[in-house]
Amino acid sequence: DGKPVPFAAVTALAKQFVTSEAGGSDRVVGTTTADANGRYRLPIPKYSSPVAEDRRLKIRAAAPDGAAVAASELP
Repeated sequence: DGKPVPFAAVTALAKQFVTSEAGGSDRVVGTTTADANGRYRLPIPKYSSPVAEDRRLKIRAAAPDGAAVAASELP
């Protein structure tokens, strides 16, 4: 519903590629927990890749009871 979720668990995932691999796999690159107002800050490390144009970052959030509340994919 677009409302902030207090204390949500937030995870950032990035595709991990091996040059001989076609699809790659997701790798956790950051995690945090939202505050009582549902706000969070999630620093993501910079990295280089031989296939940087294929990089995708996914952000997923779950409520404290484990229910999924959001998922986004960023270019």
